[in-house]
Amino acid sequence: MATEGTSRGQGERPYPHWPTGVRPITIGEMDKLGVGGNGALYFDGEQIALSKKITLTWMQGLFAIMAAVATAAVAVVEVFTFLGYGPHICP
Repeated sequence: MATEGTSRGQGERPYPHWPTGVRPITIGEMDKLGVGGNGALYFDGEQIALSKKITLTWMQGLFAIMAAVATAAVAVVEVFTFLGYGPHICP
């Protein structure tokens, strides 16, 4: 692995977990980074996408709603059990 201040070979990964072709930004490229008025990050004039939007199918949405309702129901039962109003399993 190259040390700081030396050049790396083409295709050599600086860190094993980085994908092939990805390299660190050099000091000379730091002036290409910028921040827009809305706080968005830019590199060489192009906005960097920092999040991805996902879209659920109707069935995935249904299961997500069912999971949320079931979680809320269990939470309500646990609160009532804690307050002494729930089922008394142990004597």
